Amino acid sequence: MAGAISRDLIPYEEENRWHSRATFFTGAALRGSENLAAGGAVYTWGGAVNVMREITDDLRLGGALMGSTFHGIPLDFEGYEFDKVVDQHIGKVGLVAELDLPFAAHRFVGQVTQTRLFKAAAVPDYTTVGLAYQWPWTDGSLVQIGYEADRGASYRSDQVRTELRIHF
Repeated sequence: MAGAISRDLIPYEEENRWHSRATFFTGAALRGSENLAAGGAVYTWGGAVNVMREITDDLRLGGALMGSTFHGIPLDFEGYEFDKVVDQHIGKVGLVAELDLPFAAHRFVGQVTQTRLFKAAAVPDYTTVGLAYQWPWTDGSLVQIGYEADRGASYRSDQVRTELRIHF
C-alpha cells in the first residue's frame, strides 16, 4: 500500500522547456513466508525533487534527488517475533535521458542512479544503470520493459523488469 502527492515547482512551458516537480510519498508493506517461518512489516516515507529539460522535441535530460526512511513494525504471532529491525535512511541521486522514437510515441530511456544507505548495511552504496523501452497508451500511463544493473562493492544484481503504470 502506497501513496504520493506531487506538485509542480516549475510547470512545463513551451517557451523555456524546463519542468520541475516535488513529490512526497508514504507506504507500508507486509510480507511473510510459512515455509521460511519469516516475515515482517515495514513503513516508509520520503520525498523527491526532479528537474527535466527538453533539449529537442525528441530528447529530454533530467536529474533527481530522493530521500527516504524505512522502519520495521513489530509483529508477534504465537510467541514468535517477526523482523522489526528495519531502520534505514536512503539517499539517491540520478540522471535520466529520454529519446522519443519516430513511431507510435514510443521511447528509449537510459538512467544512472547512485544509492547511499546511511545506516549500517551489507552494501553501503551502489550504482544502478538501466535502459528501458516505453510505449505510452494514454495520458500518463505506459508499459515499459527494461534492464537494470546494480553494482557495488561485493554486490551485483541484474534485472529484467516490466512495468505497467496507470495514471488516473
